[in-house]
Amino acid sequence: MSLASLKTRNIIKPLGRREGSQHRERIELAKRRGLTQSQTAKLLKVSISTVKRNWNSGIIG
Repeated sequence: MSLASLKTRNIIKPLGRREGSQHRERIELAKRRGLTQSQTAKLLKVSISTVKRNWNSGIIG
């Protein structure tokens, strides 16, 4: 396989993160109940970055 063929493979893949976090609903519920991001991460046993990503996306209180 040559370098030229690698550059023209025509693989079509959507960019970015896939939609629909499996934790989103539980994170939204925790936010509505007044928990902090840190408390939510510990409660759901997920990383703080997962909580932050879902906490700030969308329109949640």
